[in-house]
Formats: sequence, C-alpha cells, structure tokens
Amino acid sequence: PDGYLPSPLVLASAIAARTEQVHIMIAAALLPFYDPVRLAEDMAVLDHIAGGRVSYIFGLGYRPEEFAMYGMEMRERAAKAERNLDVLIRARTGERVDVDGRTIHVTPAPTTPAGPNIAWGGQSVAAARRAARHGLDFFAQTNLPEIETAYYDECARLGTTEGVVMMPS
Repeated sequence: PDGYLPSPLVLASAIAARTEQVHIMIAAALLPFYDPVRLAEDMAVLDHIAGGRVSYIFGLGYRPEEFAMYGMEMRERAAKAERNLDVLIRARTGERVDVDGRTIHVTPAPTTPAGPNIAWGGQSVAAARRAARHGLDFFAQTNLPEIETAYYDECARLGTTEGVVMMPS
C-alpha cells in the first residue's frame, strides 16, 4: 500500500528469468540497509541470471520509518552509505580485495567486466558530489542546475572521469 518495493533484487531476478532482452534498472536501492559484501554476491549471481542486463542506482533513503525499522539513526545514513559504497564498488568486480584486514572474494565473478553498472541517485548537492567522488554516474531526482554543476565541479576538483548525469525533464 505504500508503493515501496522492499526486495528489488528478488523482483529483478524474476524479471530476468522470464525475459531475454529487457534491460532492468533497480532504482533505487537504499545502500545503508544492505551488507555490501552480501549485496555484491547477490549482484554477481543476478548478473549471471540476467546476462548483464541489470544496472543499479543506489541512494541514502529519507523515510524515518524505514530507518526505525532497521534500528538505524538517520543521521548515520551518509557515513554508512559511504562505507558500504566503497566496499561494494571494490567487491562487485569478483577480484580479491582487502577490506579492514580481511580478504573479500565474491564468487562467481560477475559476467559483466568490472561488475554490474552502478550509479548514485539523490536530490542534493551532497549526493551529486558523492557520485563524483566514487566515479559513478549520477541519477538526479530533481532538475536543479546546481546539482548537475556540483557533480561536474567535484569531478574536476578530484580529477576523476566524468560519468553520465541523468536529470529529470
């Protein structure tokens, strides 16, 4: 009744199993609520099921009731998302990576070279900067020009390669 889908990867798996050519975009999965290693594993398996047809947009989340349900303080969401995003970006490739002194090796490796495509979504300058910092495309939820400018400015400041900025019309 609230219009929210709690398990987008499960639904994407069902869609992938019933189709052969449809591109599937998960928009948006709320990264603070996921374990990034488990998520990388699920993404790799789904990448095999879908033959590389699934892409992801991650975000922070903004509904207090969701954070309460997970026993998480909203004020902690950005820090948790940053950490999860860092681990996910490295783990999704299927290569061995070191995280806090432990080795993570997601198997099977995804079929998509370098792992499934991910982007960051949001409606703030901070969200745009987060996408740029991590070398991700940015999916804006609002068409405020300062958001797009913040993304490109942050890429230039960091010397990172610009990705795609998707703005609503």
